[in-house]
Amino acid sequence: MTSVVIAAHNEAAVLGRTLRTLLSDAEPGEFDVVVAANGCTDTTAQVAGSVPGVTVCELAAPSKPAALNAGDRAARGFPRIYLDADIELTTAGARALAAA
Repeated sequence: MTSVVIAAHNEAAVLGRTLRTLLSDAEPGEFDVVVAANGCTDTTAQVAGSVPGVTVCELAAPSKPAALNAGDRAARGFPRIYLDADIELTTAGARALAAA
C-alpha cells in the first residue's frame, strides 16, 4: 500500500479537489491517505474527514515540518508520496510514482 501524506494549512478551498483527483480511480485500500491539518482556522480538517478512508491528524500550531512528521507517523504504507494540499495528482500519476 502506498501512503500519501498531505500537509495542509487553511486549504479547505482546494483540498477536496486534490483528494477527489487522487482517489478518483483508486482501488479500495490502494492508498493510505493522511492529511495533517496544521494550525487551521478554516474547515480543512472537516473537508479531509469527509472523504472515506482519509486519516486526519490535527495539529494546533501551523508548522509544515511538524505536519509532515505527524503525517509520517500516522502513515502505514510504503512507498510514501508527500503532497501539498493544492497539488492535483491523478490516481495514475500516484501509481507511476509508487512504481518508480
